[in-house]
Formats: sequence, structure tokens, C-alpha cells
Amino acid sequence: MEVDLSILEDLGLTKTEIKVFIGVLELGVATAGETITKIGLQSAVVHRAFIPLMQKGLITYIINGKKKYYQITKPNILLNFLDEKREKLKAILPLLEAKQKDAKKKPLIKLYHGRNGIQEVWDSFLESGTDVIYEYGSSEEAHNILGDNYWAKFHRIRKEKKIQANFIFHESLKWQAKNINVMPHSEIRITSQNFEGLTETVICQDKVAIILSLEANPFAIIIEEEAVANSYKKFFDILWNTTSKA
Repeated sequence: MEVDLSILEDLGLTKTEIKVFIGVLELGVATAGETITKIGLQSAVVHRAFIPLMQKGLITYIINGKKKYYQITKPNILLNFLDEKREKLKAILPLLEAKQKDAKKKPLIKLYHGRNGIQEVWDSFLESGTDVIYEYGSSEEAHNILGDNYWAKFHRIRKEKKIQANFIFHESLKWQAKNINVMPHSEIRITSQNFEGLTETVICQDKVAIILSLEANPFAIIIEEEAVANSYKKFFDILWNTTSKA
């Protein structure tokens, strides 16, 4: 039965060291010459391989007369290599985790084009597992990009998932605000005409979506960064306190 010895390479042994190790293992006790004959490698190569194998504690030798007789210590000493690698990995894990944390601190920015792109943005908020979505700046132009059917479906799913909607609409959407406010988990407030614009902002967990409702080419930018989301949320809170429920 052949044994897959590639695991020994994973433990840090070279192909030559593996051949010498297995050769001595099969011979039980052997001189260098017997090992050379057994595995068919050059004398200098075998003698060089003995050195790291002994340093690793895998092979030892006894002297009988003037000859060295090599033998394997115990095959299960290989388990020590796994333990050592595990300890070394544990030692660098905090560094790896710190690097991962630093990488996560870099804002992730995504761009979505067209009606389908904007729909994908809103759908992603429904699937995010959030308890609440904050939005401000939505106007009739923004509403019309996705249309009545989409928004009816959006708010039905939102209601089923019990996601709170804290939205601030422009006055042009007051009729829609009243329709939504009769639904549970909804509070839609109204801004004055001074806030009319083509840009709406959505805050969901650590993401901020800036949606530009250009009729010819609407698009959205998502910034995934907790500090940015917190900053936008503070502005939302200020605006929220200056508005009233529709």
C-alpha cells in the first residue's frame, strides 16, 4: 500500500529529506552506505540530508566501532511539527487580524447605473438584515425612476420584514408619504420646497447611498464605511427634527 508522503513536504521537509527519512525508517537501523544503496541517491546528497533531519529531531545515530548507525527517533514526532506550526500561526494571527481590520477601514465605493442599478441598491437594503432604513431628499422625480409598482412591492416586503422606514420626502411626494404612513414600521416626514432636488440619500447600517435621479441616466453611488454612515446619520437627525410627519 503506497502512502501519500506529500504531507511531509507540508511539514517543511524537502523531497530529499523525505527519501532519506523513509529509507532509514524502512531499514530500521542503517549506515549511510546502506541508506545510499536503499534510496539510490548520491553519497554527498544523503549526508547533507542527515544534518537537517537530525536538527529536526527526526533521525538520531549511534556509533558502533567506527561506524554511525542511523535510526528514526519516533514517527509520531512529526506531530510536534504540526504543534509548532500551530503555535507559530497563533503568534501571527493578531497581526493578520489587524491587517484585515485595517483593510476594512478603507471605504468601499460602488457605482450603479440606470434604473436596474438603482433598483439593485434598494433591493440590497431589503436583504441587508437591517432594522431601519433612513432616507432624505426623495422627490417625485426620484419616485418616478422606479415607478409605483416597484415602490408598492418594496414597502410590502419591508413591512413583512419589519424594517422601519424613517424617510424624509419632498413636498411633491406628500401623497405617497400619507399612503406609506398608514403602514406599520413607517414614519415619513415632509420637507419644504427649499429641499427640492434630484439627489436623495439613503443610510442603511454602514452604507450610504447617494442616488441621482437624472431622467436620461440615473445612477447611484454606495459608500460602505461606518464613519461616513455615522456622519450622514447625524445630518439626517438634524433634518429629521426640523420636519413633521405627513
